[in-house]
Amino acid sequence: MPGWQSQAVKIGDWTPVEATVDALKQAVASYGPLVTTFKVYEDFYSYGSGVYSYTSGNFVGWHAVQIVGYDDSSKSFLVRNSWNIFWGEAGYFQIAYGEVGGKTQFGSDSIAYHGVIGNESLLEQILLTIASPTMFLVGGAEATGQALAGDFQSLGRDLGGIGASMTGFFGSL
Repeated sequence: MPGWQSQAVKIGDWTPVEATVDALKQAVASYGPLVTTFKVYEDFYSYGSGVYSYTSGNFVGWHAVQIVGYDDSSKSFLVRNSWNIFWGEAGYFQIAYGEVGGKTQFGSDSIAYHGVIGNESLLEQILLTIASPTMFLVGGAEATGQALAGDFQSLGRDLGGIGASMTGFFGSL
């Protein structure tokens, strides 16, 4: 594609994030969405809604996803999957805090991206598309850093067009 260089956005730096609930929450609040991994078991394929916790099935393999927020009231992380908007909650799922260090080892390898080099205006357009006030962080002393669970259907419509290849470019909110 001619002219792709003018549209390129690169990550300036990254930071590993410790695999604890508090460290993951703090990183989401500080840097924005995080890339992370977890072990997928057979029961995950049938996830439809609610807060996922391992219940049964054999280990299938490791999977990379993007943590976009958290909700202390349901004790879960809000996670963007790459499978499509027809899976789960419009392409998203919630996973219990207990899975951090649990059977799925959710968050075992997490990275926070920060600092952007390149087309700042393109990145700004992308961030404005994904960081609508109905989706990202709730303000206020008690709720600071909590993600709005909100309406996952509209969230999926807002974010469904952003490709998985953009994972990580959202860390400089």
